[in-house]
Amino acid sequence: MRFISSALAVFAFALSANAITSECQGISASVTVCNNHITAMTKELPTIIELLTSFTSADGIDGGLKIYNIVEPIQKLMETARKECCVDFGTVTVDDAQSVVDTVKPVISQIVTALDITSQKKEDFDRLIIATEIAQDVIKGFYSGTKAMTTCISDAGSTSQPSFIPIINDYVSQIDNAFLNAKKVYGF
Repeated sequence: MRFISSALAVFAFALSANAITSECQGISASVTVCNNHITAMTKELPTIIELLTSFTSADGIDGGLKIYNIVEPIQKLMETARKECCVDFGTVTVDDAQSVVDTVKPVISQIVTALDITSQKKEDFDRLIIATEIAQDVIKGFYSGTKAMTTCISDAGSTSQPSFIPIINDYVSQIDNAFLNAKKVYGF
């Protein structure tokens, strides 16, 4: 449901921190802010994965609300981070890029896991028709948003720190594959 959007947005804004720069040595204040948002959300992902894993249609609305109540504040953090991070401030420093890669790395497997679980739980969502429709809308909406942000990141990295492009591309590929599977499972 809304988790999918959160997972994707976490990835998108996490990678978008590559577009933020600093002329000085070390990690820029902007990237530090982005990394702090990523870290805060990363702490919530295991709880969401646990709720998705244990979710069945028998949980009904109450089970969905448990997930929603965790996802909603994360979505607010993601929107703030997206606004702050996907802005071109100039040249991306090596320290900034490495910092973001180090912060994002553990998030990728959690996002892929969440999308995989959401795909595996389709039958449970199908038993609650509204839940399936919401899941489909969220997947569609955030797929396009994620693509826009990953394009922003790749463009920034390709000019400032091209050595990080293979890492970014690998992360994007993992997310894209999880998206493709979820879209296939949900029939769009």
